[in-house]
Amino acid sequence: MEWEEHPSPSSATRYIAALIESHSAMVEETVELVLAATDPSLGDPESIAKFLALQANWVAHVHGDIEAAVGLLRGRSEDLGPYARILDAAEVSVRTYLDRVPEDFPAKLELVDGLPVSVQLALLETQMLVLVTGCRFSDARNVFQMIETLDPQASRTQPRVLLGLALLGQGLHSEALRVLMNGFEESRGRLDTEGVRGFGAAAAICHTHSGDYSAMDELLDAVFVVGEPTPFPPGAQIALLTVAANMASRRGQTLLAERYAGDAQRYNLADGPLPGQSLAWPVSQLLILNGRPAEAADELWSSGEQLWHRKAYFASILSMLVALEIKPDAERLLVAQRHLESIPEAAAMQAQGKYVAALHDHDPRGMMNAAAELAQTGRFGLAVGACQLAAQWYGESGEHERRLQALEYVSRIRSDAGEVDLDVLRFNSYRTVLSERELEVAELAAAGLTNKEIATQLVISVRTVDSHMHRIMRKLDVPNRRSLSHHLGQGRSRP
Repeated sequence: MEWEEHPSPSSATRYIAALIESHSAMVEETVELVLAATDPSLGDPESIAKFLALQANWVAHVHGDIEAAVGLLRGRSEDLGPYARILDAAEVSVRTYLDRVPEDFPAKLELVDGLPVSVQLALLETQMLVLVTGCRFSDARNVFQMIETLDPQASRTQPRVLLGLALLGQGLHSEALRVLMNGFEESRGRLDTEGVRGFGAAAAICHTHSGDYSAMDELLDAVFVVGEPTPFPPGAQIALLTVAANMASRRGQTLLAERYAGDAQRYNLADGPLPGQSLAWPVSQLLILNGRPAEAADELWSSGEQLWHRKAYFASILSMLVALEIKPDAERLLVAQRHLESIPEAAAMQAQGKYVAALHDHDPRGMMNAAAELAQTGRFGLAVGACQLAAQWYGESGEHERRLQALEYVSRIRSDAGEVDLDVLRFNSYRTVLSERELEVAELAAAGLTNKEIATQLVISVRTVDSHMHRIMRKLDVPNRRSLSHHLGQGRSRP
């Protein structure tokens, strides 16, 4: 083995990178040994800097000791010349992921003339992390163009993942999904597990954003099959477990949803600064599934407040808006609206902000305006739900022509989305909206039984089954039995 024969920083970095692809207790012991036994004097400034950055990430993410990691980075920088800037990038990254965006990040990440390419790439990638986290999406895309110029082969996963999230935040959903799925397929092709996890997690967030779960089972299976999560870069695994818990909750699979939430806690994953990277998401899904939506909203709101304090504005505002979607609240709505004013580039969240405002005010016209913006930003499931609410309110006030217009817009949105089975229930499991008898009928229909066969099995009339099926389709907003089967699908157990 190369490292055993020559325990240099460069061989140690390569060895550890390979080891943590299959993270386990035995791997941790080996990594600790390699970190302790590597001889820094055998390396050049670049390899020493990369080794120290790796070691600091290990101390921060595995040991949970941010200050020790920062101390490690600051203790050796004077020996490394321009490569010391790699340590600056590592410090900002560690603090952003695990604490909060540092106040001095502009100085830490500033590019100056004469820096080696590897140093520029480290600084620019960390700039992208901070910019996307803070909803400065245009600046993040400009930085990505600089990275592309320096690294035309796109050898680094994280910049493209961050580009996809920046596009998503700007409301450019189809472009975001294309970037992320291209990266995902390329990573699968070259057996790059970090890329599979990173691109897969971000693509899963894209699908939940649009409400299109049609490809989610296949995507999650492909990601989970690569094994246990690596300790860093963090965030991807908790986002994946969040989406998996969300799907299980939608299908009423309490035990499976609890398992995914438990996995996130078992891995001792810290809340990340990007969308979907907070334990509050799977926890809130379980609370909703157990009939405690107000507590779920409080959990998400509290998480959003903490993330805002960390300057993780993208993840924060999403959490706050969903809390308001679950439990409208006048005081919290004002807070969210003030936050939205400070992040004008976040088009997707601006549209969602209009949705929760109309929801709070019971305003059908405002809800239709929100639906139009939601559809434009690729939030098709939420847009359909907005139209249906507006139609309901118009019907209640006797404005039947406007009610019909709202329902017609639903058809247009579905067509634009590609006629996929959209998630309109959002944070409500089908088990919480169907009666016990409707649930029996729905699950038999999803299993392939005809109405006559269902009537025979349940000892009720075919006409009664027909009536139940009509209500089930309406409540779940599914167009046919095939979509019903997909919606209630039992999902495969994952490692």
